[in-house]
Amino acid sequence: MIDSIELRNWKTHKNTKLSFTRGTNILLGQMGAGKSSIMDAISFALFGTYPAIQHRRVAVDEIIMNRPAQEKSASVNLEFGIDGSSYAIQRSLELSGSTKATISKDGAYLQSQPQRVNEEVERILKVDYDLFSRAIYSEQNRLTYFLELRPAERKKQIDELLGLDKFATAQENATSLINRIKDIVSESERAIAAFDVKKLREQHKALLEEVEKVANERKEFMKELEVQETKKENFEKELSKTKELYNKRISLAREIAELKSKIETVEKEIDKIKKKGVADMATLEKTLSGKKKGLESLVAEEKKAEEQEKKAFEEMAHFVAGRNEQQKWLAELEKHLSRCPVCERELSEEIRKRIVEEKISLISKIEEQAKNAKDENLKLKRKKEEMSDAVSKARESLAKLETERETVQRLEGYVSDKERSGKVLKEKEQELGRIEIDEKSIDKLQKEFTQLNVKVKELTTKLDMSEASEKEKMARVEEKKKEIETIDSMQDDVKNKKKTAENLVKFKEALAETQTVLRTRLIGSINEIMQEIWPELYPYGDYQGLLLEPTAEDYVLKVKTAREENSGWASVDTIASGGEKSVACLAMRVAFALVLVPNLRWIILDEPTHNIDQQGLSKFVKAINEVLPRLVEQVFIITHDEMLKQAVNARIYVLSRNKEESGGTLVEAY
Repeated sequence: MIDSIELRNWKTHKNTKLSFTRGTNILLGQMGAGKSSIMDAISFALFGTYPAIQHRRVAVDEIIMNRPAQEKSASVNLEFGIDGSSYAIQRSLELSGSTKATISKDGAYLQSQPQRVNEEVERILKVDYDLFSRAIYSEQNRLTYFLELRPAERKKQIDELLGLDKFATAQENATSLINRIKDIVSESERAIAAFDVKKLREQHKALLEEVEKVANERKEFMKELEVQETKKENFEKELSKTKELYNKRISLAREIAELKSKIETVEKEIDKIKKKGVADMATLEKTLSGKKKGLESLVAEEKKAEEQEKKAFEEMAHFVAGRNEQQKWLAELEKHLSRCPVCERELSEEIRKRIVEEKISLISKIEEQAKNAKDENLKLKRKKEEMSDAVSKARESLAKLETERETVQRLEGYVSDKERSGKVLKEKEQELGRIEIDEKSIDKLQKEFTQLNVKVKELTTKLDMSEASEKEKMARVEEKKKEIETIDSMQDDVKNKKKTAENLVKFKEALAETQTVLRTRLIGSINEIMQEIWPELYPYGDYQGLLLEPTAEDYVLKVKTAREENSGWASVDTIASGGEKSVACLAMRVAFALVLVPNLRWIILDEPTHNIDQQGLSKFVKAINEVLPRLVEQVFIITHDEMLKQAVNARIYVLSRNKEESGGTLVEAY
């Protein structure tokens, strides 16, 4: 889908950018507003040209904006999407006639030279300019282009459009090729006659016998070499194994010495521990268990004594606080001899005296309680200290027992290690006793291996010399063989070329038949599409069908008439009005585009409503709203007809221009 185009200094467009939609896009404006220029720019962006340039109807200085002043260059930027990828093409045209072009895919550069860009576009779209200009792009008021051609030219151009002209070219080329092959065959037959083939074959046979003799000698050398290499390999393995055993013997001797040293060291450690005297593990474990339980009991008692001491201290503090409170109250009472220090009520002497006595008695009692609590606190504190000493001593005793147990465990480890090392020592000594390898046996094997190695080298040298002789003789054999093969090849080539000439004659005949079949199929597909869309494009009932009929010298566009006195198919060119011809050619244009360019469902129509009446226009508006978007992915219509504004499903741009003042094109989205 073409997404957007941007024009700078392009004809009447100073700086115009348009975005297009899937479906129908309409460029509406009066003559000279710059509508067709946009479609020309699309063609130029894609292929570096457009019909007016191809037919030399426009000069470079007419393409580059020249009013109100001549600009130096013009540029076109086109963006389109195919198969999920986004492409951008930039082309510029200088007043000197030179052009520049680039194309990128998803932002990544592809090509930069104009011709390379053209090739890349054709590869991406699978459409070249000729097919684009005939099947997709209809120039202004040229919808009926094919009807205006002479029959022979119409036949030629439609055949080119359908790709059928290549068959005629192929037939001409086939005739030329057949004659050329016959000339080559005559030249080859003369060249073959100059060789003595019999003598060459005899020389080749003699050389092959010499090669066979040398090859047999080489086979004998190879057999003997194989025997000696096998012996050498076996001796090498035996020598390697013997050296390995010898190294193992040395390693075992070293390991035995290390084990004996280790056992001696362990025995010394065992004697040291036994001299110190230690209890057995079972007794130690039992004593440790008892000590741990005793410690746990002492810790519990220590904690209990601490809690009791704390409680006694809190009780003593409580009594002291109570005494201080009563003494404070008594002092207040003595300050106020006739009033209560709390409520300031008048007190009689008798009451005041009684209250003072009660307070003194209460203070005395509280002091007694505080003294008792203090004595209890001191007693419990001494008990807690005694318990702390007992816990400390129990822990020291337990630590000593733990140390003694570690010593016993270490002793047991030494004893176990001694037993293991002794067992390993015995195994190593037995293994050493089984190895009876010395340096003399190794020297003997090494000498025998060296002798075998020398013999193998001698045989290898003989084999190399034999191989060189065989190669030299084989090279001569190959020379003779190539000469014979060249002659055989020439003879085969003569046969093949004669067969090819026969096949080309058949191919030439098949081309003519294939061209006829392919024309029938293509025209059949085009006619099927025209039959389908004709009722939706043509608003009347007098013509009920449309088809393109190939003849020997022409292609005739026909309509099916409905009148009884004149029913059947008749040429559009002879019975149809201008408007009817336009509708018929529109249907043919759509059919060509769908059949010839199925991968690129675009169609561009410049002033397609030319000669179409009011009722036909209504049908055409309906077609571009409903019919064409179903058949074609993207439709571009250039028109001055205001009625096309009724195409509600289309994107419409209205173009205008003040031609009297040589103004540039103005674009407004409708």
